[in-house]
Amino acid sequence: MDRAFSIFVHIGLFLSGLLGLAFVAGGAVVINRADKISLIVIGLMMISVGAWGCINAVRQALAVHQ
Repeated sequence: MDRAFSIFVHIGLFLSGLLGLAFVAGGAVVINRADKISLIVIGLMMISVGAWGCINAVRQALAVHQ
């Protein structure tokens, strides 16, 4: 995979994680129970994707320096 594209993908995954935090925060303030659950679940999935991207970025950075 091209290095610039890889960096772009990891930045996108990190931003997905941040957007997931916004979804969870939005779910915390919504009064409707069904909307609250769906926002929190979607936010947690986005956070997990963002965390996966950050872990892969760190692994690639460490592999380059070895």
